[in-house]
Amino acid sequence: MRQFARIFGAVVLALSGGRIVTRTAARVLTDRRRAWMEHARELQAALDDERARGWGFRYCDGRRIDF
Repeated sequence: MRQFARIFGAVVLALSGGRIVTRTAARVLTDRRRAWMEHARELQAALDDERARGWGFRYCDGRRIDF
C-alpha cells in the first residue's frame, strides 16, 4: 500500500507541475532533502579537514595536490 501511495504522489506531483503535493510526496521529498543535506555536511566536513591540513585537494585515487 505504501508503494502505491508513493507512485500516486509522484504521478499527482508530475501531472500538476508541482502545484499539488500529497502528504506522501511531501514526506518523500523531505526525506530526500534531509539525505542530501547530510551528504553535503559530510562533503563539507571532508573539505574542512583538508583545509585544516593546508590548502589542497585530494583526488579519488589518493593523490594530493597542495596549493
